[in-house]
Amino acid sequence: MDTDGDGLSNLVEYLSDTDPRDPQSGFRFTRIAHEAGEVQVEFRATPGRRYQVEQSAALINAPWEPTGAAVLAQSSQVNLTLPETAPHRFYRVSLLPP
Repeated sequence: MDTDGDGLSNLVEYLSDTDPRDPQSGFRFTRIAHEAGEVQVEFRATPGRRYQVEQSAALINAPWEPTGAAVLAQSSQVNLTLPETAPHRFYRVSLLPP
């Protein structure tokens, strides 16, 4: 079930400490930009939760590797600048256990 219609199930929102009644509170990237050998990423977060940005060369049959250190969210938005390790990469963000 997806009560707020944001594409995230109520279970996913419960596990990520977001509000299943608010379509703006979903856990997702809000910006990814490649600039001068760096990758700038922004994502919605829950203050006090830890997150890890990961990268992969492909979406299927390729390993996901941590990109930079895990980060503890201080606010509802996390902004990171990471080194660009290859010209074509896929990124995801994982919520780490408390």
